[in-house]
Amino acid sequence: MAGIALDWEAEAARAPVVAVPPAASRVFIHQPTSARDGVAEAVARRLGRHGVTVAAIRPVRATPTAPEIRYFHADDRAAALNLARQLGGQTWRVRDFLSYAKPPRPGTLEIWLPGGMVAAVD
Repeated sequence: MAGIALDWEAEAARAPVVAVPPAASRVFIHQPTSARDGVAEAVARRLGRHGVTVAAIRPVRATPTAPEIRYFHADDRAAALNLARQLGGQTWRVRDFLSYAKPPRPGTLEIWLPGGMVAAVD
């Protein structure tokens, strides 16, 4: 699973500001199964203030070491960068999963939270 970690701030500065259209994008938050700290809910609230609805919060066994936003289709890159901009407060890695074997439908963005992340996004 080859992904490219981007310096989202540099990329976002070059990308046009594009609102993540809630009807066209599906945003999922993945958090460690052991998470009981409310970080995923804080992220969802922050996105809600920007008009983005989180489709689901999913518990997963393996998580990255830093917060990530993943996109699976080239047309979703600008939306992923904008999502990082909207979340702010953390160093978000925006990762390209274009070569993922079974990608979700276009418009799907995933937020992956590491264990021990502080809820500085609320």
